[in-house]
Amino acid sequence: LLLEEAVRLAPDQPDYHALLGWALFLTTREATSPAMRAATLAHARAAIDQAVALDPDHVPAHQYAAAIATEQGDAELALEHYEQILAKDPWNSEALAQYDATANDPRRTERQLRKLIHRVTGTATPEQTIGLWLRLGELYRGRLDDRESSLTSFSVAARLAPLDPRPHAALAHLYREEGGDQPKAVEALRSWWRLAPDDEEPGRALFALPGKHEAWDAALTTGAALVERGLADDATTQFVQRYRPRFLIRLQQPIGAPIFEAIRHPDDLPGLQRLFALVERHVPSPFRIGDLGLAADAMPLGTKHPLPDDAAALARYVATQLGVP
Repeated sequence: LLLEEAVRLAPDQPDYHALLGWALFLTTREATSPAMRAATLAHARAAIDQAVALDPDHVPAHQYAAAIATEQGDAELALEHYEQILAKDPWNSEALAQYDATANDPRRTERQLRKLIHRVTGTATPEQTIGLWLRLGELYRGRLDDRESSLTSFSVAARLAPLDPRPHAALAHLYREEGGDQPKAVEALRSWWRLAPDDEEPGRALFALPGKHEAWDAALTTGAALVERGLADDATTQFVQRYRPRFLIRLQQPIGAPIFEAIRHPDDLPGLQRLFALVERHVPSPFRIGDLGLAADAMPLGTKHPLPDDAAALARYVATQLGVP
């Protein structure tokens, strides 16, 4: 009665019509006769239709209409309303989940996701778009058995949001499903763990990769990181305690180009480095060392906060090898 009064007093407000329609629909479940139920349902639909007529983008009205259509067994009508919601709010995860469940057709959901991605490209932030790409990738991976398309979707998500651990986690899971200690799986796990250092899953997965314990340095480094972060299980802790170095191990060759090439990050391009070095000779630097929080007479490493003995010994050794203070 109160909603009917609100509609009478403010007939141009779609919120009132939508709420009245939903309230009427809920009362149909308590109707004592089929005729009363049919009449109330017709009244409910008319109220919600009026809300949509007043505001075609009224999300709650479409949600109510979709729910009623679903309960009445009209899946196509429900899907039309969910599409209207997603056109207005492409990141409405609940509406997308309801669309997927109602359609019960992964190919149709794939087309809808691609339509949404196309619609928001160029207008949305990467953080807004990444969820759609992740959902598309999971659809390809889990329900369409399309590994290449899944890989593409997750890779796009990783490029869009390089500081978000989720696409790297998805890539790691995808690569690991193939088995083996392949470099791509290792790199995806490293990226995931670097962005989510308190997550034990990527660290333990790195430590447990097949063939990991044939690469003793990598296994020990990973295990030690797990221990230091408080994420190691008993077996990992025992492994680290057993194999950790008892003294500083010297290199078998001088630190030079071969070692730098071995440890160089894939994104560290030597040609680009040389280009910047060349430009720096002729173009003044746009910033000073102080802008980076470093003073020209910055204190040597460990002066303010002394390093642990092992770390200090390592720092002195490497500095000597490199010929720097």
